[in-house]
Amino acid sequence: MLLFFLFVVDIIGQNDQTFILKGTINADSGTVILLPVGDITYYPENLRDITTDIKNQKFEINGKISHPYAFQIGVRVNERWKYISSIFFVEPTNQHIICNIDSAREYPLVDNKISHEFYNYLNLLKSSKDYEEFLHQYTMKNPNSYVSLWLLIKQISNNYTLKADSIYNNLTSSLISTKAGKVLKEKINNYRYTTIGNQFPNLVMRSTQNITTHLYDIISNHKYILVDFWFSLCPPCIEQFGKLKAVYSTNSSKKFQIVGISVDSEEKRALWIQTIKNLDLQWLQYLDVKEQHLKLLGVNSFPTNFLLDSSGKIIAKNISPTDLNNFLNNKE
Repeated sequence: MLLFFLFVVDIIGQNDQTFILKGTINADSGTVILLPVGDITYYPENLRDITTDIKNQKFEINGKISHPYAFQIGVRVNERWKYISSIFFVEPTNQHIICNIDSAREYPLVDNKISHEFYNYLNLLKSSKDYEEFLHQYTMKNPNSYVSLWLLIKQISNNYTLKADSIYNNLTSSLISTKAGKVLKEKINNYRYTTIGNQFPNLVMRSTQNITTHLYDIISNHKYILVDFWFSLCPPCIEQFGKLKAVYSTNSSKKFQIVGISVDSEEKRALWIQTIKNLDLQWLQYLDVKEQHLKLLGVNSFPTNFLLDSSGKIIAKNISPTDLNNFLNNKE
């Protein structure tokens, strides 16, 4: 079995080829950082946190890739961001990139085949008024293009809509079987759960008394429910509780409820319970056991909240305490 495993690893490794990205930039110094499109989960470990220094207005980045990847470039000088490009593409070959540090969010010039395809895409896009529909049509005509794959990744990272599902379905099996393609499928499934207007899943939660509860048992008794994801050592989470307490105090008698779901681990259960007591949080509190809800919903920042109606439909996401209070007052 071990010999078979080593053989598989060797075959997989043979698919990777060296890429060299030589850059020219109008800056005398600074650190160049290869930034992900979407987030780092789309990239293998060897393509994360790649940095190099600018010398004589030039830099060079190299590594191993098996197919084209999309990136952005960032430049930091004395720990401050001086430049972040828009998306560009790297192939498993030697290529050159030209960056203008005075032109943030530019599409830098890269001399490889996929970049020429991308520039043609941008030219065609100028005549379109509906970006998502244009991308849908483009992927239908170019289902095996890495431009199609990475632009969909970029799109759902900025704003997921149900249109992304049909765009994804245009892609060939060879694209969706890549690491980025597999992560894309997972994220689309997660985003689908959290789109405004969709039905929120019936989460199974565990209380401070270790009692299991279904979210819809709570929903059925209330007009509006705010589901709030947090954890005990999250400063922004703690900071918002003061305002949330005021909203809850004013509106809890109007069939409004807050369901706090902590992602603290079982090992931090005591800290979680003590935090609830110390902050005098009066609304319902539950634990996300083994982060199963985070995986289902694709929650990766905190706090994250979802405002639901009495049927469990999502009517707002990441609503501020002020906007929440205004919404509830207008529903009286």
